[in-house]
Amino acid sequence: EQKEVVSILDSSSRNLQKLIEQLLDYNRKQADSAVELENVELAPLVETVVSAHSLPARAKMMHTDVDLKATACLAEPMLLMSVLDNL
Repeated sequence: EQKEVVSILDSSSRNLQKLIEQLLDYNRKQADSAVELENVELAPLVETVVSAHSLPARAKMMHTDVDLKATACLAEPMLLMSVLDNL
């Protein structure tokens, strides 16, 4: 179980670093031009967010099921991840 916790912490820290980099990139884009939408694969994005919250969820005896009907959407990836992270 300790290996799993360390793995989750490692994954979460990498995710946080990626979010910070995306936020900085987004701010640069905001200054230069309008936000550009991209084709975003939903499964890896949702898995990243669910994984980041799995440890606190287990501590609260919560279970998460993901059933995606769509495989992709047009979005700004950083903003979409932020929305999913706040659900």
